[in-house]
Amino acid sequence: MRPLYLALCCTMLWCGLTSRVLAEEPLLQKVDGALKSLGSTPDCADGKSTPAVQDPTDGLMKFCSNPVEAACGPNNERGEARTQLIEKAKTEITTAALSRVAKFLGIAKPEQFTIADLDRLEKADPRLYRKGYKWYSRFLVEETALKFGGGAAADLSAEKYFTDIQTKMEKDIGARPGLNKATKTKMSKMIRSVEYLEADDLLTGDHKSKDLMEEFVTSCGADGMEDNAISTTYTNSAGKEKEVFYICPGSLIATAADRRASDPHWMIGLSMTIGHELAHKIDFREYPAAYEKMRACLRQYHKDELKGLIVKGKPVVEVKAYMTEISADYWGSQVLADYLTGLSDRGEKLKIIQEAVQDLCGTPDEDNAHPSGEFRIRNLVHSNP
Repeated sequence: MRPLYLALCCTMLWCGLTSRVLAEEPLLQKVDGALKSLGSTPDCADGKSTPAVQDPTDGLMKFCSNPVEAACGPNNERGEARTQLIEKAKTEITTAALSRVAKFLGIAKPEQFTIADLDRLEKADPRLYRKGYKWYSRFLVEETALKFGGGAAADLSAEKYFTDIQTKMEKDIGARPGLNKATKTKMSKMIRSVEYLEADDLLTGDHKSKDLMEEFVTSCGADGMEDNAISTTYTNSAGKEKEVFYICPGSLIATAADRRASDPHWMIGLSMTIGHELAHKIDFREYPAAYEKMRACLRQYHKDELKGLIVKGKPVVEVKAYMTEISADYWGSQVLADYLTGLSDRGEKLKIIQEAVQDLCGTPDEDNAHPSGEFRIRNLVHSNP
């Protein structure tokens, strides 16, 4: 579920598959590349250490020759520097938002009010706790807008991007000749059924659900600062199940730290996250047969790159355990590719790709479900030969 594991599809290059890799279609002998929009074939055709590779004006070449270093730095210093910047911003924003909550609730010494103080209200006064948490979520977005955008909180809304991504995913599903009509219809219907919510919407009106709020706290952290996005199901007040999607405030802050809200491309880096999380509605867990060839490809060509579990002192890799995340990665990569297709500026493409993958820098393969960040970043390039 975590967007810092939102990586791209790793299976196309070595498997001889095009972006049409789903199981119901014939195996094709030539790779098309999931990220066609990265540039023309010469972008990644030569990974040798030539002046062109090192030329900062042609950063795509360097990214293709050494993607992990280009995204993270030789020793992950780029990723660590960004993390420090974002953590500093999160501290400032949460402090400001909590102070506003305390003032709103009439609590003395608002400048000393902490997230732990807010949590303690859950038992002492549940009504006040919910009210405080709702406004805390809203104030986080407002403070983010003030710090990075200089505009209104509404400027940071991802709803229009979310709706656009739903449309792109429906088109991508429809373009897969390996899926039969019934499967395409079911997948598209599921993607379209998901409703986008702002974080503070989770705590009010028809979305007022104890389970939903508890999941928000678990997934986004008590302070909302986890870099995460969630696609989930809950039962509304009428007893009906609803599909909803929301972005943790921490992820919104990380995105806003990269670009101002006035930047026309400010949400593109997050588009892969959104596509990945939406794709969990149509992933390997839901449609295992559709991804069988992808699983077989991973097992044949990439098994040694996956850590697996240690059993009796030896790693035991079961590729199937990774398929839920990797199948979601596949669709996330398609969404990013759709956005990059319309860009001609190679430098801007590289910047967006770096923003999309930097949260993967240094992430380990430790749960036998998410491949390491290095695996995912490296295979991002391999998807575009």
